[in-house]
Amino acid sequence: MSKKPAKADAKADTKSVDDSESELMLDSKTMDVLTEKIISAIMPTFQLMLKAAIAELRQEIKLEMDDKMKTLCAEKVDLRCGRMEENFKKLSSENSALRNQLLVLESSQSRTSLLIHGMPENTETTQQPGQDRSAYDTTAILEMANKRLNLDLVLTDISEVYRIPTKVTGPRPIIIQFVTKRVRDKVYYTRMKLNDSAAPNQNRIYINELLSKSTETLFAKVRQRVKDGLFAKAWTANGIIRVVLANDPQARPRKLYTDGDFKELLLVDGQG
Repeated sequence: MSKKPAKADAKADTKSVDDSESELMLDSKTMDVLTEKIISAIMPTFQLMLKAAIAELRQEIKLEMDDKMKTLCAEKVDLRCGRMEENFKKLSSENSALRNQLLVLESSQSRTSLLIHGMPENTETTQQPGQDRSAYDTTAILEMANKRLNLDLVLTDISEVYRIPTKVTGPRPIIIQFVTKRVRDKVYYTRMKLNDSAAPNQNRIYINELLSKSTETLFAKVRQRVKDGLFAKAWTANGIIRVVLANDPQARPRKLYTDGDFKELLLVDGQG
């Protein structure tokens, strides 16, 4: 009689275990379904948040890279521009030095020559082809130098004499080339005696250095500034222009090689 209830209890226990396992299985499936639903629900939002975070990160990286690139590019540009500026200054300086050397070279080629204005021409000689047109001028120059400048020039002191064309009416200017610079300087540095020895009705004769075209043009500007009172005096020596400022007449003469030197001097003096 006592064994029957034991079997009943065993069946009851077995049923209880099965029910518990079923509940667990049901809960697991429910959790899986719920989990899938939750994931499905929040995944789009999560993806949007992730995309937004990635986009923001990319933007920050891009901005940072842009700043670095801008800084790097600016540094590169500054470096290149600095080098170019240095090279430009160097080239400008070398170019200026070369121009000055060229001017000195041109002047050195004219160091044995002078330019004479106002020397009368022998009309008959110039009108007769085949004759030595420079013979008359050479004789006249020797006579002027010896009588009016009190020199002792001889024919062998002169290398060449020739007239140059001009648009100005009157005698054509003469270029005279001497054998040596020493003789040339004797004539040039005594030329002021021509003013003292000139007769009232005698033609005015002027002796100047033979200048390059650029120096001649610049010297014309300088002489105008002498008339304006900026320069106390101006002259040329060995083809180089020299000036003395009116506000500092005791200072050493300043040399002007180019128009740039002239403009710079005007700026220094406040006349630019």
